Order: sequence, then structure tokens, then C-alpha cells
Amino acid sequence: LKKYNLINYNLSEYADIISNQDPKNINIIKVIPENTNYLFSLGFDNIKKLYLNNNKLLEKNNKIWEIEKFKTKIQNEYKFDYKEFIEQIENEAGIFSCGAINEESQFINFKSKESIHAYSLLQRIIDIKKSSNYLNNEINYIIDDKLTSNIFGERFNYLNQNFFIVLEDYFIFSKSASNLEYVIDNYISRNTLVNNSNFNRFKQNISNKSNVFMYINTIKLFERISSHFMYPLNLDSLNNFTGISYQINNNSSYQIN
Repeated sequence: LKKYNLINYNLSEYADIISNQDPKNINIIKVIPENTNYLFSLGFDNIKKLYLNNNKLLEKNNKIWEIEKFKTKIQNEYKFDYKEFIEQIENEAGIFSCGAINEESQFINFKSKESIHAYSLLQRIIDIKKSSNYLNNEINYIIDDKLTSNIFGERFNYLNQNFFIVLEDYFIFSKSASNLEYVIDNYISRNTLVNNSNFNRFKQNISNKSNVFMYINTIKLFERISSHFMYPLNLDSLNNFTGISYQINNNSSYQIN
């Protein structure tokens, strides 16, 4: 957590890319599965500024050249323009994981202003032969597996996140179609985090808006810890611990709440 405990307006750590951004509501909880183990979310009001700050941070750390070379390659081969695409991103992006202890799946997401327009731009890098349809939802495969990390920074750098779906203007990426089928199943069944009673009790103790938000499902965490002990923990006695969260908000005096 040490990289998220303050915002330095000179861009020295990853969290600094959201400097001078207004905090936003965390609405991805309406879409992701109720058994989410971990959620990391960024809230912002100016995607152009975030994108620029991320590039400045990369430049400061001598990492920008390789990334710009890759983006230029994508643009030349597929006519996909990153700067044109980020115009379609609204105010929220994040990472979440869900699944059993030994079969945890990772996902990346961002909120679009209007998914149809954003999707039309992504069509330039979609491989139709590797795409499919599941319960009337398109599961698409994009050639650029660095799309999210090149926009939102190294924190979003997960390998092979080529598959994506769109739910309620959220673009959700993962490494396999089956992972996204799981998200679709839970969404259709309304088994989403916002409908989880434990999470709702926990949510009463946190701010609705944030610039950086981290949530850990402690029940799943305790299960993971217990699996490493010779004598498992008595998890029933820990049920009152429903979650752990960490939030960072910019305010008018440039302090962290």
C-alpha cells in the first residue's frame, strides 16, 4: 500500500497520475461478480490529463520510448489511434479478481462514455476469427494486449488480456473467453457485488467517491491464508470481518482523506 499513501504532484509514484482529478463514484460494483476477491479502482474527471501524467511518469522512469514505439506500430498497421480512443473513456477504470483460491482470474475494466462509439474504434484491432458470442454478448479478441496498460499505466499491465466484453458501457478484459463467460453469467443472474449483503454492510463505512479505491474480500483472504496452515483457521469466528478497503481522495487543499 505504500505507493498509494500520498499524491506527489511532481509525479514520482504511480498514484500521482491522478493528481488534481475529482473523485468519482465506484459503479463497477453493479457489474462484477459478487464473489469478487479484490478490487482496485481509479476515479478521475479528465482522462486526457491522466493519460498525459502517465506518459510523463514513464518518461521520467525512462520507459516511454518502447511504449511509444509499440503504439506507433499499432497505429501504422491497424489505423488505431490511442489519442482518438481515450476521448471515449469516461471516469472510471480498475482491476478485479474473482474465483476459487487456486483458480483466481484477473480482469481489467474501464467505463466508456458511449460504448457503441468506443467499440467502433476498437473494431480496427479486433480479430473476428478469435471472437465469439455467448448468451447474446459478444466476446471479442483484440490484437493489442497492451491497450489498458498503455492508457492507465503499469498497474494495469497484465499479460494476454486480449478478450473483452461490454456490459453497461464497461469494457472488461481478461485472458480467456471462459473468464468473461463467468462474468456474463453472474451479471445476468444479478449475482453482482452491489447485491452482496456483506459488501453492502461494509460499504456503509467508506466514502462513495474516491480517486483510488482498494477493496479486499477478507473472507476469501482468510480462506487463502488458512490453506497454508497445517491446522486450518476457524473461519466461522472471522465472519464479522467482511472486508478491508483503502481510499485516496484529492480535495481542494491537495490533501489526502
